[in-house]
Amino acid sequence: MKNKIAIINFSAALVHEDAIEGKNTGIKGYSTQKGALIYYLISKFPEVSIDIIGLNTKTAFKTQYYDSYKLVRFPWVISLLFSVIPFNFSSFLYLFASHKPLIIFIYSSGESYAYIGALIYAKLFRIPFFMCIRNPPESLCSFKHLPLHRRIITKILDWICLEYSTKIIHISEKSKKLLKPYPGLYQKSIVMQSCPNNIFLESNQMKKGGDNKLTFAYWGIMDRTRDLDIVITGFAKAKELNDKFDAKFYLFGGGEDLDRLKEFVKKLKAPDIIFKGYVGQAELCEFLEDIPVAVIPIPPKEIFQYSSPLKLAEAVTMELPMIASNIKPNQLVKKYNLGILCEHDVDSYVQAFFKFWRFSDSKLNEFRENCKKIKYLYTPEKVFKEVEEAIEHEI
Repeated sequence: MKNKIAIINFSAALVHEDAIEGKNTGIKGYSTQKGALIYYLISKFPEVSIDIIGLNTKTAFKTQYYDSYKLVRFPWVISLLFSVIPFNFSSFLYLFASHKPLIIFIYSSGESYAYIGALIYAKLFRIPFFMCIRNPPESLCSFKHLPLHRRIITKILDWICLEYSTKIIHISEKSKKLLKPYPGLYQKSIVMQSCPNNIFLESNQMKKGGDNKLTFAYWGIMDRTRDLDIVITGFAKAKELNDKFDAKFYLFGGGEDLDRLKEFVKKLKAPDIIFKGYVGQAELCEFLEDIPVAVIPIPPKEIFQYSSPLKLAEAVTMELPMIASNIKPNQLVKKYNLGILCEHDVDSYVQAFFKFWRFSDSKLNEFRENCKKIKYLYTPEKVFKEVEEAIEHEI
């Protein structure tokens, strides 16, 4: 029997096919980063099998076997909240009953409450426990108001997980620095920024151009935290101000706000704003090969200042000039001259759309060449280097 790594994620979207089936919403929301990491680990550690452990959407235990990994799904119980305690028990029992893993790797959006069972198993049986947090823990950087009792419970659980982790993996240096006042935690912290799916890295970038009509594209989750009304209004206003602004704006993705945004666009009477829904990575990549400009609108909310935007990484690897909102993680756009940084307000987006409309082909090519020069920053070998070294050390 192969040695294995157990990757645990409190989600029902364990592989990309789950997200396609569930339109990337709710518990079927998928992390492309997780997929890129698993693909990389499979390629680098062929002698190790991987168990990917998460939720089912039904009240049943389910396993699926593949060549290099196994999907393990624990029962869904009424709601995500009610599933937490059974998930902890199931994690412990499954790890105890199955072949002892070399490493337990937690892939978390920032929460720790679903992983206490796995942590207890790891400590009892002296298994290295990697805590990968894609958002800073609530106890370190609270982005929303929590009742007092939830703040206390969250703080206790966060610190148990952080204290007893072998490695703490952050999405950015800024997130990692939150632990600087705690030398022991900071010392075992490493960074794993966003990494595109391999299909973006292997894309046919020279295909750019299409019918030479100016086209913009946004792709990603559509929920209220993204304030997409602002960039949509900006594009519609640009069309109103200048009837010669002959451009289209495509939006790819699913989410709880999608239907509302569609109704919003209908009221704007803006037929050149087109929703394409949630599509698979291959289909999205093929469409983006013919898109001249990416739009990466991220509001300046505190949580996003700690991020490493996946869409920025994907745009760079696709060699797409871009309009990106002026938040700290997007400063690469200005540093390397990849396009335009603008404030997240309607008039700033209007001006950004007009600027791209006026840019010459040589200017767009300059942006593309600059993207090409820094693509290496988002290769798996670069992004996952510290994680790979940490796993090698433990193995």
